[in-house]
Amino acid sequence: MSNSKARQFVDASILAYAFDVSMGDKHKQAKSLLSYLWHSRQGALSLGVLENLAQILAEKANPSLNVLELSSLIQDFSHWRIYRPVASDISSALELGKRQQLNFAEAYLLQAAKQLGCQIFWSETIPTGLRESLEVRSLQSLEVS
Repeated sequence: MSNSKARQFVDASILAYAFDVSMGDKHKQAKSLLSYLWHSRQGALSLGVLENLAQILAEKANPSLNVLELSSLIQDFSHWRIYRPVASDISSALELGKRQQLNFAEAYLLQAAKQLGCQIFWSETIPTGLRESLEVRSLQSLEVS
């Protein structure tokens, strides 16, 4: 995962994989990553990621979760560092997207991670590699025991 104590941002798709057993290896990898981030206290996300996770789990990945279970799960993540965007983040994300040739949604997530001081960004949708000050990683880079 990482030997450093770097704060690590996780996007909604990886969070959703951790709760969707039908995803096979991606489920195992995401679950392992989240466990590591919980114990190391390095996990970070944005308010938008939590909203997206709630939508994914309620409508797509796990519709069997009842409202109380889903609400409890979302509340559990309130112990992580959570970025609450401000209006200026929109302009910054537009500029970042242009520089990095990313769509707005991807740039907006990276902007949130940057604002939280993250060094690692976990995503299955943004191409891996160095994106300004963030190292983008995918679940493929994990070794699950």
